Amino acid sequence: MESIDCKALLDYMDGANISLRIKAKDVEPDAIAHHISSLMESMHLLDPQKRAEMEITMVEALINAVDYGCLELKQSEKASDLTSPSIYHKKRRERLADKRWGYREIHLRISLDPEKITFRIQDPGPGLPEVLIKHREILPYGRGLQLMRKLVDRLIVKRNPSVLTMIKYRG
Repeated sequence: MESIDCKALLDYMDGANISLRIKAKDVEPDAIAHHISSLMESMHLLDPQKRAEMEITMVEALINAVDYGCLELKQSEKASDLTSPSIYHKKRRERLADKRWGYREIHLRISLDPEKITFRIQDPGPGLPEVLIKHREILPYGRGLQLMRKLVDRLIVKRNPSVLTMIKYRG
């Protein structure tokens, strides 16, 4: 049996889309991002460095979509270190178990074309606050957007509905 040249096939097509709807309670950011990265690897879509950057970005975006979009948690409720119990983590566990929160969905869409890969995630939340609070102290959280901006070629953030679009050019 002859193998399919996925890159040549994608170059021939106008593009391809992958669309998923995932309940907040079922989102496993690391696993989802790794599976998508493996798919990109099998299709020879990005070099290893770009693929690793996209995987890190996807994890951050999925965490934010669940915690801030679906569960509408507040970063201010987190403890200043990751080992201390916090209202945030208690609320997170409770909301994931509650059908009103845990069954809210994230819509994930990946668009592939010869020039770029677009990763779009929409959640039911209100989107980023108009003004982001900048912490004066170093905290073990709160740097996701900064990290995403550095690792993708283009980041587009929209509110109402909350949509985060990340673009990585293939060339």
